[in-house]
Amino acid sequence: MKRFHCLLRFPLLAALACAAAGMPGRSARADFFRFDPTGTGNPDVLGQPIGGFDFSVGNLMLQNGITALSNPGTDFQAFYQATVAGLIGSSGTNINDPNLNRTYEFTAVGSVTLQSLSNGVLRVARTQSSESYFRLYYDNLSMAGTTMANNLAGTGFADGTMILSATPQLTLFGSLGNYTTISPGLVQLDQFGTNDWGNVQSVSRVGSLVFSSIVDMAATDSNFFLEPDLIRRIELNTTNTTPFNTTNPSHLFTGISGATIAPNIGTVNGALSGGGTDILIQADGNMFLVPEPASLALTGLGFVGLVLLRRRIAG
Repeated sequence: MKRFHCLLRFPLLAALACAAAGMPGRSARADFFRFDPTGTGNPDVLGQPIGGFDFSVGNLMLQNGITALSNPGTDFQAFYQATVAGLIGSSGTNINDPNLNRTYEFTAVGSVTLQSLSNGVLRVARTQSSESYFRLYYDNLSMAGTTMANNLAGTGFADGTMILSATPQLTLFGSLGNYTTISPGLVQLDQFGTNDWGNVQSVSRVGSLVFSSIVDMAATDSNFFLEPDLIRRIELNTTNTTPFNTTNPSHLFTGISGATIAPNIGTVNGALSGGGTDILIQADGNMFLVPEPASLALTGLGFVGLVLLRRRIAG
């Protein structure tokens, strides 16, 4: 399955990457930066710079996605939440951090305004909602009363200390995605471990999404990001599937104001006649630092290469 996801990921981006590879005189890569996961400002904790964050398989919700996918040109909001599974080193593999998700954890929450095009193609909307954001949180799990994030409940994703905040942007590169039905036949929505969603079913869909965000430097914690002046633009990309077979579908999502949002998916997730307005999606994501806005297309080649390399080594 991982190899299938690797091939599926970003068919549109792959074409752009191939074109970018022929451009002379520019370095095509994701940038690397020093990061201290303990938040003490120590540059030697990891012993090497990192290029980004590998998120555990998490959840994406297309709010009013049913209406949008059936009405091209409609704007709607997508909400994302996941925990960080690993820190991606220069070789494209995860750096071993034995304390991650044991002593401390990082959680990502985000939202972006999308616009539906025809045939399940999506793009980042030109006008972003006030609910559009991306945030990274640090949580010390040894503190009294602290609990780990829970995918099924949808809790614990925006607590602790916010260490990075960014705003999604429409850019020439990194604005396209897709979410296409591969089987109209209905299957059980929650196929991960115990079925926690009862009789709720789902159509089968696959897709991907990538978007760029401008980092709020004033909200970047220099105790974690040791070179905050480098952290100006990030790219978030996800591979999206339904039904859920690697994690649990979330019952709640966290909005920018801290309010919780319960997805309305009806009795059949993703179906026009399923009685719901929203769509729940299993999302496998990564985040990479982009060195400069002018090199977005070439940077795309770099982070796609890192994703593919990491996937090949991992699976």
